[in-house]
Amino acid sequence: LVVSPTAVMTAAPEKMEMKVSTKKDLAFFLRAARVFLQGAEAKEGKPARAPVDELQVSGLGEAIKVAVSLCGRLEAEGLAVIDAVETHYREMGNSFSPQMLIHLRRPTLVPLEAPAGGLSILTWNLAAINNNPFEYWISHSDAAYAELMDQVEAFIDDPQDRDVSVVDVFTPELFSELMQQMKALDWQGLDTVEEMWKSIQQRKIVSGVLKDKELGAKRLMSMPDRFTNTINLASGAMAFRPTVINHCSSKLSSVAEWWPQWRRFMFQEELELKTGKNGDTKRIRPCQMLST
Repeated sequence: LVVSPTAVMTAAPEKMEMKVSTKKDLAFFLRAARVFLQGAEAKEGKPARAPVDELQVSGLGEAIKVAVSLCGRLEAEGLAVIDAVETHYREMGNSFSPQMLIHLRRPTLVPLEAPAGGLSILTWNLAAINNNPFEYWISHSDAAYAELMDQVEAFIDDPQDRDVSVVDVFTPELFSELMQQMKALDWQGLDTVEEMWKSIQQRKIVSGVLKDKELGAKRLMSMPDRFTNTINLASGAMAFRPTVINHCSSKLSSVAEWWPQWRRFMFQEELELKTGKNGDTKRIRPCQMLST
């Protein structure tokens, strides 16, 4: 039996971890991930490579943006499905650096032609990596749910005179309190924060903030939300930031009720979190999760 070199294939592990960084551009990691998920033909004396079934993409600190962009591209190309997203907080000296682990699964494609006397059935998974109840519309028997979602959609589409300025909700007094909390932590760049506040406070909340594509592309809101929206505790329980876009059960019917709860949660409450795979834990405040 003669075996052609091109017929020899290196077996790939079922799972593989890929760590991304900011030292290489996105195209570099895309090429590598495509090889892992698609396999590679033999060339220049190297055997063919079998594709992996699962790929875990890991990004630390600023590299989280690279990991999210990479996995989004792979899913858009149909090369992978996002199965799960984990967040961890690695101790780096005197601070903590956020880490994101995105679990990808190579989709299994099957023929859609039905066997004799059979049926072809197609299903798909609409994955959600957060628990914002207003981001995903579900089927529900309660008519009040459908009415609520209709009203939220109508408000976002055309808020009219309800599209108030940011400063009408988050007042200068609240911003001053926020600055005091950040100064107490010796955070850098607060002069820039004040300048940005001057430019953003007069924007309309819906048309000028929620629908601003540049803010969305930079993930200036979604990334901090990702790390503090729902926090997995070392005990297995969850801590919810006081907000209407998660499972928080606290009463948040006004800014006056919401703000003290949010400020206390972010800057005062200490949460017991896992800091590594060996079971170590550390008590940290949610505001520390935003420091890289």
